[in-house]
Amino acid sequence: MGGTRNTSLPSKGALSGASRWHPATIGLVLATKYLVDVWKSAASNEIGARSVPPTRSATLTEAELRLMDVLWEKGPSTVQQVLLALPTKPALAYNSVLTTMRILEKKGYVEHIKDGRAHIYRPAIEREEATRSEISHLVHRFFKNSRELLLLNVLEESNIDEQELKRLRELIANSSGEPK
Repeated sequence: MGGTRNTSLPSKGALSGASRWHPATIGLVLATKYLVDVWKSAASNEIGARSVPPTRSATLTEAELRLMDVLWEKGPSTVQQVLLALPTKPALAYNSVLTTMRILEKKGYVEHIKDGRAHIYRPAIEREEATRSEISHLVHRFFKNSRELLLLNVLEESNIDEQELKRLRELIANSSGEPK
C-alpha cells in the first residue's frame, strides 16, 4: 500500500481538520474521551458533588405503607418486632426494614426513642392523617385539585353496589348540610 499510517493518537486540535487520521482512530479517540467523561461524572456524583439532589417522595411507597400498617396496628416497636409482624411473603431482610424505617423517619412519618441499644419506632402521624395526605396528593396530581373529578371517576369506574351508593349519598348529604 502506498504510505504509512500515523499510529500515534491525535491531539484534540488535530481531530478537527486533519484528514490524515484513519476514521477508526478518530472513532476510538472520541469513544475513549466519552467514556472518560462519563467516568469522571459518575465519580464526582459518588463523592456527593451532584448538581441536582435526588427528590424524595412525600407519599408512602408500598413497602413504607406495609411498615406503617404494622406500627399503626401494634404501636411502638423495634425493627425486629416490625419484621416479625410482617407477612412472610414477600419476605424482607432486617436491613431492608431498618433502612425503610429510617426513610420513614426522614419523611416525618415515624419517630424513635432509644432503649439501650435498641431504637423503638412509633408513628408520628395517625393513619387518618396519612390517608388524608395521600388522597390530597392524588387529587392534586391526577385530578387538578378537583374532588368532584375524583368522585366522578370513582363512580364511573367502579362497580359500586347499592349499599355503598346509599352510604355515599348519606355522606354527601351530611357534608353539604342537606337533610337526609
